[in-house]
Amino acid sequence: MKTGPKKMVEHQTFKTLLQQERDGVLAPLPHVRLRAQLALADQNNPGDLMRTAFILVQRVRAYYDAVEYCPPRGDVHREQPVAYAAMLTRYHGGFYRGAINVAYPTEGPSAVWEKAGSMCLDTAFSVAEWEICRHYPEASSIIRATIAAAVGACKNRDFSGIYWKDAKRRLGTKKIRSMLDTVLANLQHAYYVIHPETGIATFRTEQNFVWARKKLEEIAAGDGKPLQYARQSHAQMLRAA
Repeated sequence: MKTGPKKMVEHQTFKTLLQQERDGVLAPLPHVRLRAQLALADQNNPGDLMRTAFILVQRVRAYYDAVEYCPPRGDVHREQPVAYAAMLTRYHGGFYRGAINVAYPTEGPSAVWEKAGSMCLDTAFSVAEWEICRHYPEASSIIRATIAAAVGACKNRDFSGIYWKDAKRRLGTKKIRSMLDTVLANLQHAYYVIHPETGIATFRTEQNFVWARKKLEEIAAGDGKPLQYARQSHAQMLRAA
């Protein structure tokens, strides 16, 4: 059987998050700050939820300094999370990278951490949730409560500067880093709003919040409750992260 050249294997083999952590390429979790933030975090406090979401986006940004970005599976309207193995596998004289599904019980975030060299954005957030909760299991409920808002902000053109549905398949690793940097900068001036009717939390720009505030307050008042929202200053957000 004809075999591929050795150089091809070496060139196309990436490193995993586990390897990059051991090599010092992946920045370690900021344990002192996380311990202070998550120990006192209240799942019913929009400010705590907002800071937790910011932490998640920061961690995902750090991942893409260590591994590659890959687009999700699926079509424009429906995404399927995916990651690809760092090591090439020989098959019928060729090479391919096996897919790793973060949602499969037999694989999951730990398999992505140990084996993947590239991952899509949704997978990266699942891994961030898993990594933080591995060290701080008491934070699992507040992270679950805010992860959708964090992912949503990254896919919102108002924060990312790109139209996600069209761009997600064309983005490279450098572009995803730039996009996440833009998101982090814009979140420092965003509002975190819990919809009084659905309970769904989202990040909103100041313009969007001002436009929707009166209606949201009317809905909240109908239930006899104040509108739950938060906005953090630049310095507060940096301390939380």
